Amino acid sequence: MTEFEAATVAYQQAALALQQQQFWAAVAIPLVAGLVGLGQIFVVLRGIRVMDSANQDRARQVEAQIEAQRRQAEAQHSQAEAQRRQAETQRAEADQRHAEAMEAQRRQAEAQRAEADQRHAEAMEALRQQGESLRAAVKSMEAVIERTAPRQ
Repeated sequence: MTEFEAATVAYQQAALALQQQQFWAAVAIPLVAGLVGLGQIFVVLRGIRVMDSANQDRARQVEAQIEAQRRQAEAQHSQAEAQRRQAETQRAEADQRHAEAMEAQRRQAEAQRAEADQRHAEAMEALRQQGESLRAAVKSMEAVIERTAPRQ
């Protein structure tokens, strides 16, 4: 094998290694973005669970107060009813806040997904262009080899 052929093989191996590195980079970017999105979803879901638990505890406390007030006197019944309605209003407000938070999270996840898709498309286009460049370089090298090869 001549020096030129050895250099050509080394060049081709380097180009292949570069393509592999770019492929893994293109794969890693959307995965990292997906993991970030999943982390955010986990944080939101955890917050929702904590809010739900707090709402359930609060509802149990309100119901206990209502039951104690019923036993004390009929006059206090209207006050206990008002507290129950207030708890229901708070639960409805919490549900509305939850729905709004989930919608915001969904929009954010869609935006992140679109951004990751765009980055992926750009990386794929860059790889395609590099592949074309490498093919052109290989054809040029083959032409040089054909011209410089001894005639048989």
